[in-house]
Formats: sequence, C-alpha cells, structure tokens
Amino acid sequence: MNNHIKNIKKGLLVIITIVFTINLLTSCGPSENQTESLAPVKVNVEKSQLTAVPKSYRFTGKVTSENRTVLSTKVLGQISELSVEEGEAVKKGQILINIKNSELKAKREAAKANLEEAQVNFENLEKNYHKIKRLFDKGSAAEHELDNASTAYRSAKARVTSIRQNINEIEELIKYTNLVSPIDGFISKKYLNEGDMAAPGQPLLAIESLDNLEIEINVPEFEIKLFQPGDPVSAEINAVEGTHLEGRIDRVVPSSAFSGSQYIVTVRLDHKYEQVHPGMFARVNLLKGQEQKILIPKEAIHEKGQLSGVFTLNQQGKAMLRWIRLGQEYPDGVEVLSGLGPEETYILSSAGRIADGMPVEVASN
Repeated sequence: MNNHIKNIKKGLLVIITIVFTINLLTSCGPSENQTESLAPVKVNVEKSQLTAVPKSYRFTGKVTSENRTVLSTKVLGQISELSVEEGEAVKKGQILINIKNSELKAKREAAKANLEEAQVNFENLEKNYHKIKRLFDKGSAAEHELDNASTAYRSAKARVTSIRQNINEIEELIKYTNLVSPIDGFISKKYLNEGDMAAPGQPLLAIESLDNLEIEINVPEFEIKLFQPGDPVSAEINAVEGTHLEGRIDRVVPSSAFSGSQYIVTVRLDHKYEQVHPGMFARVNLLKGQEQKILIPKEAIHEKGQLSGVFTLNQQGKAMLRWIRLGQEYPDGVEVLSGLGPEETYILSSAGRIADGMPVEVASN
C-alpha cells in the first residue's frame, strides 16, 4: 500500500515538472517564428564613413596669476606689524609690513650731522682754493700752495658726496622697512608672522591678482612643437563644474632645464572668470591638424545602462543590435572607437520601436 502511494506521488511530480517546463519555454518571449511573423518596421539607414575632424591634444596644468609678486626686504630686523592673512584682499599702495627701523633712523641722523660738518668744511676749503688760485694767477702764491689747496678742496668735496650717497642708501633701506602692496590682489602666501625676524632677501608675503589669470601646463618634449604663440585653446577647471574657458598660447619656454623632460607652456585666458582662482587644477585642450574618425549621429545611438549600441542590418533584413564604444563628441556626431567599421550600414531612425532580430524595411529615399 505504501509503495503504491509512493508511485502515485512520483507520477504527480513528473507531470508537474513537465507542465512547468512547457510554461517556462513558452513565456521566455517571442520565438524566432513569432519574430518572423511581425510586420517589418520601416527604417532609415546610413553608411558609416570616415570624417576629417580636428586632432585633439589634452594637457594638465594649474591656474596662475600673471601679476604675482613676492615681498621681501633688504634689512635685518624684527617684524613689528604684519596684520594681513592668507586670502585677504589688499589694495595697491597699502602698507602690509613694518620692520623695526630705529637703528637705521639713528644712522641716518648721524650721517646728516656728518654731512653738515663736511659741508661747512667743504665750503671753507672751496673759498680758500679760489683765493690761492687768484693769488697764484697774480704770481703771489707758490705752485705747491695751489696744489695743497686744490687737494684739500677735492677731498672735502668727495667726502660730502660720499656722505650724501650713504644717506641715500640708508633712506632706501628705510623704505624696505615699510613694505606696501604693488598691485590690487590678495595674499596667496604668508611666510612669516608678526614678531619674527626678517632677513635680507627672505620671502615675507606673496600677492596675486585675479585680473590676468594664466594656465601653466607641462608638455612632454615630443609634443612641444605643437605649440605656437597665439594658438587658440579651451580648458576646463575641475573645481568649477561646467566651466568652459577660452584662451590662447602666450609663451612657450624653449628649455626644460628646470623641469626635467617637461617644457612649460603658458595659456593666457581671454576673459575674467569670477569662479576661477590661482592654484586650481585645469585641463587644456589643443586642436592641431586633422585626423579621420567614424562619426555617427546621436539619434542613432541606443543606451542601455552603461552600454551604448547601434542597430545594423543582417543579410536577412533584420535589425541586429551591436554594442559599440564611443569617444569624443563633435558638432557632426559622436566618435565610434570600436564596434562599427567604415562603410557599414546602420539604422539611423525608425517609424516604430525596433528590437534585436526584428524584421525591418528600408525606406526609399
């Protein structure tokens, strides 16, 4: 009895499995025969062709300011005032740094006192020289008296000149204890702080202007011949989404002595861009010469997730979806890097929805 029940259960299980398999096969979509029975969809076709497009070169660089200056001093002294911070806007002529100059001022006062003394001595010796010369001309003074008076006069004159030059040098040094901004801009780097000791030639502040921005790019030696001053370029800034900059090649440094095998090329931007600042990373595109590429219209491309495809025709007149890899977009179409060769027929548009394997009818022109 138990064996009989087991046999019945096994039979039912086989029947259920067969029914499920039949349902699964019939529900997997239209079969080839069903596709054949569909009415052909009218389509317009084109042949892929090689098209001459500008050859594009891409380089990376950094935005810099054409007007950039680093303030330094010629004196050794303690910074008594430095109140600006990095990023702060400054005006041309604004005093930015004060360095203690009491010692220089004392030297200047001492030099001025020496000048007064030397000036009085010079004037006296000058009068004496002219007096002895008149006597010499009359034969009333000896030649050695004239020589001595002339020597003393010239020496006093030279001392006055030397002291005046010394005062001018001290005045010049005092100017370097009150440093002003030479441009309208902002503080891009602060090297020292108030109370620090400043040494001659040591950088104190870096100031940059936003008025004239440039992009400095590094170019490999085998591509440096591509660049000529005046060539137009375009650029994108990573930090500013959607920014498209226009500019021209300004300078090509014909030496890589300071940058290894890389050459430096400077791009001058055509306009002022409010969101672009020095230090931002940039990509520069240069169009030079031409090359042949396969371009197809965007409307012929079918997207599915991250994949791109185009419908072609097989020998039986059916639409066949072919996956392709796309490249750069041009005004005349999108570049096809792989998946579609030249002189291949593809479907440009259709009168209705088409699917892979569907019969189509090419519309007459």
